[in-house]
Amino acid sequence: MTLFGPWFFALAAPTPLAVSTGDADAPAEEIVEVHVTALSGKSVYLDRGSDAKLAVGDRVVFFPAGAPPIEALVRSTTKQSARAELSIDATLEIGTRGEAHVDVEGTKIEHPPWEKPIGETSPDLPLLAPWESTTSKEREVEWHGRVTTSVDWTEDRQDGDSYWLARTGLTFQVENPFHRGGELDVDLDLFARRADVAGSDDEDESSLRIDRLSYEWGGTRTEDTHWQVGRFFSKEFPEFGILDGAEWVRRLDGGDRVGAQLGFLPEPTPEMDTGKDVSAALFYRWVRGENEEFSLGTGYQKTWHEGDADRDLWVTNLSWRPSKTWSIWSSAWVDLYGANDVQKSGAELTQYFLNSSWRFGTDKGLGLHASHFRFPELLRNEFDQVAASSIFDAENTRIGVDGWKDFGKDFRLSARLDQFSDQDDDGYGLSLRGTWRDLFLEQSRFDLGAFYDQGVYSTVTGAHASLSKTFDLGQLSGTYEYAEHENDDFLGSQGTLSQQSLRGSWQKSFGRDWSLSLFLDRRFGDELDAWSLGFYLVRRF
Repeated sequence: MTLFGPWFFALAAPTPLAVSTGDADAPAEEIVEVHVTALSGKSVYLDRGSDAKLAVGDRVVFFPAGAPPIEALVRSTTKQSARAELSIDATLEIGTRGEAHVDVEGTKIEHPPWEKPIGETSPDLPLLAPWESTTSKEREVEWHGRVTTSVDWTEDRQDGDSYWLARTGLTFQVENPFHRGGELDVDLDLFARRADVAGSDDEDESSLRIDRLSYEWGGTRTEDTHWQVGRFFSKEFPEFGILDGAEWVRRLDGGDRVGAQLGFLPEPTPEMDTGKDVSAALFYRWVRGENEEFSLGTGYQKTWHEGDADRDLWVTNLSWRPSKTWSIWSSAWVDLYGANDVQKSGAELTQYFLNSSWRFGTDKGLGLHASHFRFPELLRNEFDQVAASSIFDAENTRIGVDGWKDFGKDFRLSARLDQFSDQDDDGYGLSLRGTWRDLFLEQSRFDLGAFYDQGVYSTVTGAHASLSKTFDLGQLSGTYEYAEHENDDFLGSQGTLSQQSLRGSWQKSFGRDWSLSLFLDRRFGDELDAWSLGFYLVRRF
């Protein structure tokens, strides 16, 4: 029940919106609406990227139906997509809406004054004279990044347990680090956890985790070959997983790209131990359009677990923006099984994701999302506690639509409908949300919504209300939520559980480099009595 982020209470923004934090020297912030297009462990892939000003280190708040908001940090970006990492172990669905908090000032490039004299000009010369570029040896080394520190504490009074987590993260990029061009990318996390569980031994754990440590060079306008070595997610095919190794990409005439990668796959555990799983992959990507409005990639990955042949995976992904108001993203994973596999044979569609969104003018939009999942047969311990029968027949398919409509400048109505089916059952969920700006107070947002989710084992019905207000001393936010759980095949008091939560937070920026947030969470109701509190401190450089 530990909560890992104090910005759980951001509200839906009608359009990308500049947000004041009450500090004239604080960086201006813009809210960009995003949707989940794919999932891999704690990694969440988004349908917006650097073209929408998303950058490494930006925070994203997701709003899953029938659950508290969940925070993530952007770890990598491409032009039209981004990868974010969830702050907690949580389950999101394809198509889940979120809000990326973009540092607008951080996207601006400050150009020094022109110092070189122009010299004599002639009317016979073109207006844009040839330019002289500086070499890597002449350019300075540039650093930018952030340090984050957070502490979260939870007391479960229902069971007499308590938990706390302290985390310090360091993320930075060094451009031209060796005066040879390229970029060094580092992302480190230091964790300390403690769990005091009634009737059991206390648990203490601390670890230093390297999420990313890589160096890349090439791939510029003047260099057709791109290299990346270290620990990283592939920008071309993140579906292949985080890699300890090297990747080579060659840009061909017309912009198409061909590439290969080789290395180890770290284990999907908090420690991210490496060395047991070897991965080799080849891929090709077709692109069309000046800004790669159309991109179709296909790739093959072969893995070995402790020396034994393991996975044969074929991945195809598509990104297409027919217009500024319409986008499509899709990814299909096909596992190929052979004589060494026990439960499966031939080819099987293991995962499929689709997300498409349309904007009709500036005041309304519509989205479509679909997903399909089956467990692959692997030697690698990719999934915890999966029964053999589940690997053989478990599957989950979802399809849904969502839409929004602005009524004037200050009110937005949003709705979402999902339908799912698995090997045993099916169900659906829906939600409705209204968002008002400056309804009760200036520089405020009020959010009111209701949701219904019919699952395999329970049905959840609930409502929530949130209010956020910006003052000179920062931003205050609060949320109340009520949910009633109807649990199937449970007798007595557990057949129906009514649960409530109250959450509040305060956020403040101190100049352009520091920001602090505090949060308090109270959960109560049937078989639920818990408190959580914590803080989140950011230092940018």
